Amino acid sequence: MKRPGKEIDRSRLEDYVKAKFPGIFNTVTKRFNVAEVLSDSGAFQNLKMDQVNIGEAIIENLVIQGVDASVTSGDAYLENVRIVLELEVTLEWWIDIGFYEDTGSKRLDPRLFTLSIGNVDIDSLDEIEVNMPSIMIEDVQVDVPLISDMSLGTGNLSGMKINEIKIPNDGFQVSGALYQDFRLGSIQTPGLSAEKIRLDKLSLETEVVVPKGSLSNFELPTTPINNIKSGEIIIKDEANSKKIIAAFGVFGVVIGIKPIAQVLIDKLLIQDIELSARISDAEIEKLHLPLVLEGIELERVSLDDLSIRDING
Repeated sequence: MKRPGKEIDRSRLEDYVKAKFPGIFNTVTKRFNVAEVLSDSGAFQNLKMDQVNIGEAIIENLVIQGVDASVTSGDAYLENVRIVLELEVTLEWWIDIGFYEDTGSKRLDPRLFTLSIGNVDIDSLDEIEVNMPSIMIEDVQVDVPLISDMSLGTGNLSGMKINEIKIPNDGFQVSGALYQDFRLGSIQTPGLSAEKIRLDKLSLETEVVVPKGSLSNFELPTTPINNIKSGEIIIKDEANSKKIIAAFGVFGVVIGIKPIAQVLIDKLLIQDIELSARISDAEIEKLHLPLVLEGIELERVSLDDLSIRDING
């Protein structure tokens, strides 16, 4: 039940307050400063990232030690091997009968002799062992593909500390009241929970540099390799020319013979090749990672023993 009396005119009351206290209803911009936020421990149920973009990573030095490799082939042979022997024959002659003399030479048609051998198996290629004590490679560039929809599952937080917080950075609008100073010593709470914390993008101005890392005692699985096939192979060798001299008084002849041997091979074929390797140690020196994370989400976050200190505005 309303008390009897004169009804209060609210508009007239607001006009009166504005006239007496003109600052109360002004709109002002303020900013809160929080010196420190501490949390002893916390947990989250899932850490998700929409994209992890590493880009082109650079390894300044890659040192590989103790490489033992083995190459085995099911079949290695030379196809259609032929040996061709060619004889180059030259004839030189001279005649001298006192009142008449003459000399001359002539290259005769070569004589060819072909020996067909057929396919030749190469047993020494069945298994090849390679041992390299140490290999050093400088400035290795690795193009890391974009990783999408990464989910890392449950995790824990400990010793979280955030300093010099400004809320918000550019200030926010407050209307209906005017205050000059605000200060709160600290807020203590046993815990805080949030359903989701999201960060759209995290990019670093400088690259992440991993000083050193190493891998030891790992084996490369046996890997089949496509058949190796060469083109035509020609091996040629020439012997020194031999001469036969025959003189018959007033005339004579010189017969020169030069043998040329050729080995003709249609192709070298290596089939059913398998490569396997074992590396004792691989050491990475100064790995540079240009890291960009997009769409970072922490789901169902809980912070325990939360302390917010020295709030002022």
